[in-house]
Amino acid sequence: MTGSGAARTSVPEPVAHRAQGPARNALTTTDPDRWREAARAAFRTTLRLAHDRDRTEERPHGRTFRLHHVRAVDFDVCDTYLPGLCTLEGVPEHLVVTHLVDGRARAVGRTAPHAGTGWCGAGDVVLTALPGAPFVHRTRRLRARSFVLPLSLLLKAAPSHRPGPLHFHRARADAAGRVQWQAATSFLSTLLLTRAATPLVAASAAQLLAATVLALFPSTLTDPAVDARPGALPHSVRRATAFIDDNAHRPIALADIAAHVHLTPRALQYAFRRHLGTTPLGYLREVRLHHAHRELLDATPDSDSVSRIAARWGFLHPGRFAAHYRAAYRCAPSTTLRT
Repeated sequence: MTGSGAARTSVPEPVAHRAQGPARNALTTTDPDRWREAARAAFRTTLRLAHDRDRTEERPHGRTFRLHHVRAVDFDVCDTYLPGLCTLEGVPEHLVVTHLVDGRARAVGRTAPHAGTGWCGAGDVVLTALPGAPFVHRTRRLRARSFVLPLSLLLKAAPSHRPGPLHFHRARADAAGRVQWQAATSFLSTLLLTRAATPLVAASAAQLLAATVLALFPSTLTDPAVDARPGALPHSVRRATAFIDDNAHRPIALADIAAHVHLTPRALQYAFRRHLGTTPLGYLREVRLHHAHRELLDATPDSDSVSRIAARWGFLHPGRFAAHYRAAYRCAPSTTLRT
């Protein structure tokens, strides 16, 4: 069940539906066994699911499992919601990259690619499964979008491939990677997830997806010359994002970032807008917001407060911090702190 040679599990769809675009299936159920069976086909994996209820399940629809699955020519897109506390175990046929929209997740099994990275939260983009590698994931009220793609797709997109075991050097995207992933998958959603998508469009979308995965998650599939990779950022932008990542806890300004990469502030602004769709200070705010979010996940109301955590990351106006936080994570920061 490893690699790209594994047999595909087809999902019955009306012929007319397939002719109009990618095959789609949607499931909303309170039966975890029904969700598990649908997820096995969608994620192309063996799968066991254990579900524990929590206090949120007393609310209407609190026990509902959801799965929206789109099967394109060379990859799958799965939007999932898992209520309460769940444990998922399986052995996948394909590689899976997941964007967490809400809730939390972590890898328990040692062979999972992001094992040891701790809890992942809303906004994280994580390599969650590799072909043939057993995984154990624990989730809490998880809402996520996953892309499932065969290893052969990455091999085609890789500029070079050194024989030997496949190894990824990181399994969670950094702040620049999250921006790139959001831009690429938003474009894919517009381009592909429509009834009018053709097989040719789907094939082009698959190439874009594979190139983005290679850029976000360096591995033995990629050439050591980073700038040669499809979708790689220019050297100046990579240096600027690295500088921001390393100094987000300090009072840095646009002039400091521009001076570090030997560009004028205006030139740096243009480079960020062209390649990341944001500004250097917008990127800095996202990095700080992400750090604040992770502290809120780990803190308790008795030991810390939203205002103190926000202030530590440069957000001195509570109302503005709450607005930025809601826009990024779709809940109030106080809700995260109490979770």
